Amino acid sequence: MIKMLQIGIRCVAKSPKKRPKIVEVVEMLEDIESLTQVSRSLQSTSEEGKLIFLEDVNPIFEIGYLLEASAEVVGKGSFGTSYKTTLDNGSIFVVKRFTGVNPTFKDFQQHMELFGRMNHINVGRLKAYYYGRDEKLLLYDYYNQGSISSLHGTRGVGGIPLDWRSRVKIALGAARGIAHIHGQHQKLVLGNIKSANIFLNEQNHSILAFDAALANLISPERLSGVLDSAYCSPEVANSGAVSQASDVYSFGVVLLQLFFGESSQEYDSLAVWVQWVGSVYRTHEWPAELFLRHGSEQAATQVLEMAVGCVSIVLEHRPTIFEVVKVLEEIDGVEPQTIVEDTAWGEYSSVQSGFEYLVENLLPMLSP
Repeated sequence: MIKMLQIGIRCVAKSPKKRPKIVEVVEMLEDIESLTQVSRSLQSTSEEGKLIFLEDVNPIFEIGYLLEASAEVVGKGSFGTSYKTTLDNGSIFVVKRFTGVNPTFKDFQQHMELFGRMNHINVGRLKAYYYGRDEKLLLYDYYNQGSISSLHGTRGVGGIPLDWRSRVKIALGAARGIAHIHGQHQKLVLGNIKSANIFLNEQNHSILAFDAALANLISPERLSGVLDSAYCSPEVANSGAVSQASDVYSFGVVLLQLFFGESSQEYDSLAVWVQWVGSVYRTHEWPAELFLRHGSEQAATQVLEMAVGCVSIVLEHRPTIFEVVKVLEEIDGVEPQTIVEDTAWGEYSSVQSGFEYLVENLLPMLSP
């Protein structure tokens, strides 16, 4: 960057004699490009095969120390297995071990750095990642409250009744997490939204553990056979083409489970039950027991209408995640988060001024 600045200063010199010829500028730029390639090559060589931390973890440790720690399986997902890992110092992490995900180191590193910068109360922070020929690992905090997959129907963990307001807050937190990611850019997609990937922390905030959106690193041909079919929109099931609209579909399934999941136990599969809810809704003949006893029927109807809209077969008919957040905020009665319309791509995104963007993304690169 310093060399580029020096070239620019020489080019705008007041004296024509002091300005370099364009041929000289080309040579200087070629030198910078060569230097950049060497730097990237050295960086890749030094970091590949190491546990790379994205935030302060005390103490920072090597991959061998992590692999030798005690571990127990806590879940098997679309891309691999998750382990609860306890270090000698008592620190507990979740290590996601991926199989069948084979991007280049450069693509994997850029993807992890991008999602490692996500900072939101409802998005799980990626602490570290590891890329090896046979191993791809992600390191997260462990949430002992478990995922919301155990909160379907009218009872929560340990059989404790889960009231309407708690369900709304869980849904709203998860929706805000998704909206934060979608709001960064229209092409950012999670691709693997399901109840088992949404956790509760000690403050009962919903935490979206999104596998760092690894669906983006898998070919569409293979992706449709990897993801959980119950949460896949028709277009993903047919072609593996994930999008923000397919994320909304998956979240619609989560909403139906969270609010009306007790009825799903009567069906052979979640996918069949979701289709049934959609067909019953369209005929306006849904049974009274579909609604929870907690909360008003009007609020339950609002949630049902929104969720059924999310799982619409026609993706253009689905609401955006920002519209979902707005409806849940109205039901919960909380102050809406500030959003602005991004006219560049006609959607809503989280407010971030140009100055904040510079501070977050550019200034660290200028530091010595």
